[in-house]
Amino acid sequence: MRRDRHHGTKARNDSWCVFSCFRVFVALSACVAVSASAVRDPFVLDKAAERWVEQTKKKLTLDEKIGQLIVASFESNFLSTDSDTFDTLASLVREYHVGGFHVFGASQPAPTVLLNPGYGTVILGQPFSTAFLINRLQALSAVPLLNTGDFETGVGFRLFGATAFPRQMAMGAIAPGEDLRLVKEEARITAIESRALGVQVNFAPIADVNNNPRNPVINTRSYGEDPARVAALVGAYVQGARDGGMIATIKHFPGHGDTDVDSHLGLPVISFDRARLDRLELVPFRRGVEQGAAAVMAAHIELPALDPSPSTPATFSQPILGRLLREELGFGGLIYTDSMSMDAVAKMLPPDEAAVRAVLGGADLVLHSPDPVAAFKGLKAAVAAGRISQARLDDSVERVLRAKASVGLHVERAVDLDAVPEKVGGRAHQAIAQEASARSITLVKDERRQLPLGVTRDTPVLYLSVLDYPSGWQIAAPSRTFIPSGAAGGDAHVRLLRHGRNLGGARDCRRGGDQRQAADHAFAFASRGVWPRSAGKIVFSRQSSVFSHESVSLQS
Repeated sequence: MRRDRHHGTKARNDSWCVFSCFRVFVALSACVAVSASAVRDPFVLDKAAERWVEQTKKKLTLDEKIGQLIVASFESNFLSTDSDTFDTLASLVREYHVGGFHVFGASQPAPTVLLNPGYGTVILGQPFSTAFLINRLQALSAVPLLNTGDFETGVGFRLFGATAFPRQMAMGAIAPGEDLRLVKEEARITAIESRALGVQVNFAPIADVNNNPRNPVINTRSYGEDPARVAALVGAYVQGARDGGMIATIKHFPGHGDTDVDSHLGLPVISFDRARLDRLELVPFRRGVEQGAAAVMAAHIELPALDPSPSTPATFSQPILGRLLREELGFGGLIYTDSMSMDAVAKMLPPDEAAVRAVLGGADLVLHSPDPVAAFKGLKAAVAAGRISQARLDDSVERVLRAKASVGLHVERAVDLDAVPEKVGGRAHQAIAQEASARSITLVKDERRQLPLGVTRDTPVLYLSVLDYPSGWQIAAPSRTFIPSGAAGGDAHVRLLRHGRNLGGARDCRRGGDQRQAADHAFAFASRGVWPRSAGKIVFSRQSSVFSHESVSLQS
């Protein structure tokens, strides 16, 4: 009898244990389910837009679906519709059903034989030409085109006459209290001007934390080296872009700031562990996703801590784009590749296989392939062979369509050409850019206590421009010629170079205990301030929002 009671008690205990374990299992399953379902859809659509997405997705053929994943490109100088170039663009729309176009600046022809082999051919594009060409291509497309631009410092970064703001590091130099306001305004103004031209997606802001003094490609394009401050400014930009009706793109995921290789030329490798990435590189991207960023651009960089597969950049990585970005960060928007014409991937794989690897990795849109037709054919063959499932293709297509509906392309795809001069550029926009430029000026050092200046207004001032137009600079950013020549003992040595010659001599810049990186000192040369050894006096600098270049001036 006692054994029966004991057995009954044991049975009840076992049952309670099983029930408790089941409750724990259910709770854990619920947590996992919540985590897996916590992906944020940044595209808020009304009923009409939701209906358009569903109806359009059902009508698309396989070819049309594949085409939605490809973003081709064009230059924004004048283009006759009776030209081979226009025929090529029209064919990409009609035959290959591309999802959109990336708007570049312009270029001018140059003879193949020049006395100066470094002659620059890149120039700013024309707003009217951009808007007109986009309208023509939109009219040819069965599905509205979602167009993109690299307007990192405003539309004036690529197009003549539009508003240009200082580079991001200059915006990051604005004192707290005004910085968030001006960054929001920059994004809002850029959105207004972009949308007036028919561009709905801006590849900005740059969320990279620039903490490597040898970084040849990010540098002044970053807000700075403090991840918390970069995150705050990234969040402000995303909000401002949304206020202006534009899709902001945070880039270059999961962080291109600590590299010493330009991914246009090679494949950088970031060897830090996951803890370091969580503490530094990923901070601004988390903030951008939390603020509702609708697009992310993947970086052509290799991160063994996140994906140990050899020679696998983030662009091709399911662990990085799928598990980290989609699942852990909960990002539900568009994933763009960086330009597929960059050497980091273009030298690794042919255009067809590169496009397939990008989509398998988790990208929704293949940007600027060196051969968009080959990319289309590669994706189609991969779907036919089962490498890319129909479900995987449909996932990206739906996100692309939702993005198009979110910016109203299902209602109106053409832009009003008469409104271009009213919305692009103008004194009101320029005043905000000029305020940002003025507030970004930073006094780095004043050992001789020469401020405020005790000179009359007619005192001669020597003005030195970094740009040298007769030598073929054109619109190229001269900041890329400022590199640290070495660092030791906390001192950053920065050398100002032009065509391989030392202009200002090497100058030690000491920042003391906060260990600021030499990248900031290089930027001091480029757009904030430097004291050449030969001058020995105060040197100010300013990034001109009018001419979109850096210059250095100093007191004689």
